[in-house]
Amino acid sequence: MLTWSSVDLADYLAGEPKQYIVNPLEYFAARVRTLSPMLMAGDLTALSLALSSFLQDEDLPTEYVDHFLGKLHEYCLEEHMPAAANVFWLLNAMKSNPRVQAAVERWREEGLYARLEALAEQHHESLSSLLAADSGLRSTVRMKHSMYLPPGMAGGPAPIIIGRQEQDQRARASEKIERGLAAETNGDFAVARDFYESAAQLNPRDRDIAFAHAQIYLHLDNPERSAQMLGELCATVPRSARFQSALGSALAAAGQPEEALAALDRALDVEPDRTAAVANKATVLNQLGRQVEAAELLVDAFNGEPPFQPGPEMAAGLSLTMMKSMVVVMDSPDLELADRLAQHLCDLSPQDPLAWELRAQVAVRDSRPADALSHYSTTLDLDPKRASAARACLSLASAGEQRQAVVTVVRRYLAAVPQDGKIWNDLGYLLTQLGDTVGAVECYRQAAHHVPDDALHWTNLGGILLQARQSIESLREGVSYLDRALQLRPDHLPARFNRAAGLLLLGEFRRAEEEFAEILRQDPNFPQAADLLVVCRQARSGDAESD
Repeated sequence: MLTWSSVDLADYLAGEPKQYIVNPLEYFAARVRTLSPMLMAGDLTALSLALSSFLQDEDLPTEYVDHFLGKLHEYCLEEHMPAAANVFWLLNAMKSNPRVQAAVERWREEGLYARLEALAEQHHESLSSLLAADSGLRSTVRMKHSMYLPPGMAGGPAPIIIGRQEQDQRARASEKIERGLAAETNGDFAVARDFYESAAQLNPRDRDIAFAHAQIYLHLDNPERSAQMLGELCATVPRSARFQSALGSALAAAGQPEEALAALDRALDVEPDRTAAVANKATVLNQLGRQVEAAELLVDAFNGEPPFQPGPEMAAGLSLTMMKSMVVVMDSPDLELADRLAQHLCDLSPQDPLAWELRAQVAVRDSRPADALSHYSTTLDLDPKRASAARACLSLASAGEQRQAVVTVVRRYLAAVPQDGKIWNDLGYLLTQLGDTVGAVECYRQAAHHVPDDALHWTNLGGILLQARQSIESLREGVSYLDRALQLRPDHLPARFNRAAGLLLLGEFRRAEEEFAEILRQDPNFPQAADLLVVCRQARSGDAESD
């Protein structure tokens, strides 16, 4: 746990936000707890000087000040009574400051100021009881600056007191926490647990230490222990969105989704826009098979005010949750919900090809082939070797105006994966439909070259050469490829039919007649075989008469 001197704190509050911080809002939220030692110990002179310079800095945007004060207030409302008492004293001491006035008025309207005042009173009462029970205690404590005395209580300003021994224990606990955080950052989770455990023994009332101690068990694959400790923490502070959200995450990891959902709902009841709670609730809803609800929750969160903005560490897991929801929502009648979720997914993970591929699938189901092709094209930009996207593009070729664009996209894929014989074969079929015989022949050649053991590729290559009828040589070449196909698959009737047709074109009527007869023996209803058999016999009869 970081501790700063009053000079460091004043410099930080007055200068650093303007000069060094890229995102002050996030930085303030992360650093509020660095004030904990001063708030708990009652070092009000340093704290009030620092806050005064900070609040009076007109160059610092009001939104940063409001955010900082809000986080400071949130910390106190987690029932850190000494901190609440000291902040309450500071607010009264600085009540002439317009920014403090605005914050206090807002808290009064929301009922939060009364809770802060109640905590301050509770702290004062607990100190009074302690001093009354042990008159010798005054000689063992270090007197600090005057704290706020609630109206109606006699005796003048009461001191904020913390024993020397307790201060030493807190300092040692802070050192343990720092070392635990360093170990956790390095992935030494067992070592971090030991440091957190020692810190908790030194300062058992510090909920931040208890929270870190509970959370580390998730990294140690012991979510049950984490859930137990977080449950105990939530019992002391039931209105803490942070603690309830973490409890929900631990319960979900422990295989208790219903209990997790209840904890996450409690967190969102306190803080509806808490990012982690929203993300974890969506994940739990997925676990419970309620993917449509998860999708609705996330879409509402992304479209909310303030907008849902998960950080980089959360984005990967949340993207997976969104994908699982989309797979189900795509099969529901609500394709608009699926499309909105897909859009947010691509905004969240713009470099993930699967996100764009799923968005394309939604567009296909919504009968928007142009959008689908655009999304598949983006998918292949991100992953040029993604075969599923190339195959899906070919399925869009049924829309006439899309065909040439499909060819362009698929050729980009084949430039990256030239050995994909199936895609070469399917592109050849599309080019045949487009009347590009030369292009089709080249595609079928590539298919047969890269996958020479597939009879289909040799059948199509032979067939397109017969269809082109460019020369006797090309006809004979086509028949030879069909021979190759039948060597691989003697029962492949399309290859035998094409071979028979090639022999007919070459004037080899007897051999053609034998082939058509064999086809009809295997399949009496094979299309055109009977008609062409008659043609062969007539041709042979004509040859006989001419002889």
